[in-house]
Amino acid sequence: PWLVAFTSNITTMTSPRTLASRSAIIALLACALSVASAAPGVVEPTTAGISSDVFDNIRSQSRRLSEIIRAGLPAPELRSAVGGRIARARPEPTIRGRSLAAKKICEWNPCGADEEDCKDCDLKASVVNDFKPETPEGRAGFDILKPVVTCMDITLEDECKMKPSCNWFTDEDPGYCDGDWNSILTAPVPASACTAAEKVDVTMNTIMTREVLACQKFQTESTCNAAKGLTCQWQDDGTCSVGAMKFFMDLVTGSAKGLHTVVALGRQADACATKTTQSTCAAVTECAWNSVTSLCDVADATVKSIAGVETLSGVLSKWNTCQSKSQTDCTGDCKWANGNCELTSKTVSETLVDGMSDGAFKTFIADGTYCTNSRASDGTTSDASLLSCWSNNKYENGTSLPGYCYVTDELKHVVAGKPECFYFPGMTWLAGIFTAPYPGYDKMCPNIMDRFIIKNTECQKASTKAECGTGNYKECKWGEYTDDEGDRCEFNGDYIWKLIVGDVDGDHLISIMSSCGTQSSEAACGGFEKDIDFFGLKYPEKSKVKTTLGFANIDSMDKSKAEELQKAVADAVGGDVKADEVVIKGVQFPVESKIELSTSKSDIDKDRAGFETKFKTGLAADLGVLPSDIVIKDIKESSRRRRGLLSSHVQVDFEVDGAPDAVRAKALASQVQSGGGLSNLKTDTGATPTIPAGTTPSYELRVEVEPMTSYPDGVATMLNTATITMDGQTAKVENEAKVEKNTAVVSAANGAFSVAVAFLAAIAGVAFLA
Repeated sequence: PWLVAFTSNITTMTSPRTLASRSAIIALLACALSVASAAPGVVEPTTAGISSDVFDNIRSQSRRLSEIIRAGLPAPELRSAVGGRIARARPEPTIRGRSLAAKKICEWNPCGADEEDCKDCDLKASVVNDFKPETPEGRAGFDILKPVVTCMDITLEDECKMKPSCNWFTDEDPGYCDGDWNSILTAPVPASACTAAEKVDVTMNTIMTREVLACQKFQTESTCNAAKGLTCQWQDDGTCSVGAMKFFMDLVTGSAKGLHTVVALGRQADACATKTTQSTCAAVTECAWNSVTSLCDVADATVKSIAGVETLSGVLSKWNTCQSKSQTDCTGDCKWANGNCELTSKTVSETLVDGMSDGAFKTFIADGTYCTNSRASDGTTSDASLLSCWSNNKYENGTSLPGYCYVTDELKHVVAGKPECFYFPGMTWLAGIFTAPYPGYDKMCPNIMDRFIIKNTECQKASTKAECGTGNYKECKWGEYTDDEGDRCEFNGDYIWKLIVGDVDGDHLISIMSSCGTQSSEAACGGFEKDIDFFGLKYPEKSKVKTTLGFANIDSMDKSKAEELQKAVADAVGGDVKADEVVIKGVQFPVESKIELSTSKSDIDKDRAGFETKFKTGLAADLGVLPSDIVIKDIKESSRRRRGLLSSHVQVDFEVDGAPDAVRAKALASQVQSGGGLSNLKTDTGATPTIPAGTTPSYELRVEVEPMTSYPDGVATMLNTATITMDGQTAKVENEAKVEKNTAVVSAANGAFSVAVAFLAAIAGVAFLA
C-alpha cells in the first residue's frame, strides 16, 4: 500500500523506458520490509547488549531505502513532450514594443541519423520570447514561461547553471545562456490562477520532481556532479539525475533546522561544562564563568553567534534561561545533564512543533528531538556511535520511542559539520513522508506536470486506437510501446502549451511551431515568416499598461482575490478598461530584512560588485533561492555603537524575491532571522553574519496589474494615483506605470484606418484625462 502512495503522482504517466520495473521495486520493498520487521531486541544479544547482526540490518535497511527512493523517481521521457520543436537560442537583440509581424521564426537544425520523430526545421527560441499572447489567459499564463524566456538575459555562467529553467551552452565563444523548456513542467503556477479549493500541497515529491528535471539538463558526468545549487549525481545509465538518498535526507533533515541550533548549543554547553574552574573556563573563548552558579556556561556572544541573532526568542530564549541556573534550581522546563542545566527535550519538542499540523514531519521532529538532542553520537558514524544512538531511543521518562535512533553514513543529521543521531519513525512514516505537506510551503495551484497527469489519466480511459484522438479524447494520441503495459492512449504533448497559455494562445504557439516543422529545405526554413504579435493583430487600436502594486497584511492570493483586484483596477481608472481584461500576474511575497557583517564599508567599496555577487550567492545558498532573487537595497556602516566595532561592521538591507505565498515568505523570514544558519554567506563573504537587535523581517503581497486600453497614457496616469483596494487593504504603487505601445503592422488596405484610429485615440486620451 505504501508503494501506491509513494508513486501515486508519477506512475499514472507511463514512459517507454523506466528507471526500475514495478516487479523490481516490489522486490526491493519486500527485502527492505523484512529487514525493518526484524526488530532490534528480538535477536540474541551479545555481551555488549546488542547483536552484531543488528548493525548489518540497519546498514542494509539504509541502503535499501536509498534504492527504493531512487527507483521511484520520475522517468525522464516526459521532457520530450515540451521542447522538441524549439531550437537552442543564441543571444540576439530584440526591440520591445515594435511590430513583430512578418518575423522570421525558424532555424535550420538537421536531425541526427539516430533521432526519431525529428524535424530539421525548428522554431527559434527567441520567437517564444517575443510572442505576444492575444487573450488575458495567455498573458497571465506567460508568467510560467518567463523564467525560461529570460534566460538569454543572464550573462553569468554559474547563475545560468544554478537556475533550473536555464542551460549554459559552450558551442560558441563566449558561452551563452538559454532556456530549458522542459523546466516549465514543474514551474510554479501563479497563485491567482486557481481557487483556494483547487490548490494542492507542496510535497517532497513536488520538490524532488522539480530537482530531477533540473538535473537532467546536464549532459556530462563532470558537469552533473559539479552542478551548483542542485543535488545532482551521474547515474549508471549515463544520465544526470538527483542523488536520491542525499536529496531525500537534505529535505528531511532540512525540516528540523531549529533542532540543529538547539543541538549545536547543547554541544557547546557540554564542552564548557567540563571546565570546572574559573581559570580553565576563561581559557576557552566560547565559554564564560557564571559567578552566581559557579559554573562554566556558554558565553552570550557564542550563543548569539550559534543562534545568529542579537535578541533570543522562543526555544532559544528558554534554552538560555535554563543554562543560567544552578543544579538545585534546574527544574520545570529544565533538566540537569552533562554537568549543566539544559532545556528538556520534551520542552524543545513541544516548542519546535508548536503550530505545526499533525503529519509525518511533525512526528519526525516531535519524536526525533529525543533521539537527536540526546547528543549520543561521538561525531562519527562508527559502530560505537551507532550503538550509543540506538541505546538512547527513549523518551525522557524512559519509555521507548516508536521508531529507531540511528547514525549511519546515510541516515544522520549533520550539525556543525558532524554526524548526530537521526530518528527513523519506520516504514509507515516513510510511506507518508513523500506526499505530506512540506513545512514552509503553502498550497499551490497545480503545476503543468500536475495538469499533464490529469489530462493523461483521462486519455488512458480510451481503450482503442480508433477512440483515441476523437470526441472527449481529441487532445490525445495513440502511443505504441513494447513494454509490459503495451500500446495506450496518451495526452498529446504538443497540447501542453494550452495548459500554459490557454486554448486560443496555445493554438497560436502550436501553429507557429508546426509551421516550421513543415519546411523541408534550409532556404525555406530560414526565410519563413509569420506574425507572432497576436495581441497587436487582435487589438490594433489598444495598448497594455503595466504597474506593480503592494499590499500589506494580506497572506494569500487566489482566483477570487484576483477577480476582486481586476474589478478594483477597472473601477479606479474607468474609461474603456474592462475588469475581465485586466491581467493579474507576477504574484509574489517578497521578504525584506537586514544582516550585519563583520567587515568594513571601505573594504566593500574597493570591489562593491564583487561583494554583492558573493553576498547574493552565499545568502541564496542558505535560503534555497536563486542569487537573482536577492536584491541588495542598501549597504551602510553599522549603527552599533560598540567601541572599536563601528568601522568594522556593515549593515546590508536586502529583499528576497520569489516567494509564491505568505507561508513560504514566513519560512524565508524565519531562516533569515536565524542567522546562525547562514554558513554559506559567511564562507562566501569571509565575514560573520549577525541579525541586528530588534530586526523583524517583513513581507507583503506584490502583484503586477496589466489593463488594456485605447487610452494608455491616461490610464497610466490614473494608475499612478488611484486608490485601489483589495481585501480591505489599500495598494501601494511600487513603480511608475509603463505603457507597452501597440504598433502592430497592418496591411496597406487598412493602413489609413489604423492611422485614423491612432489619431482618435490620442484625442480621446486628452479627453480622458480631463
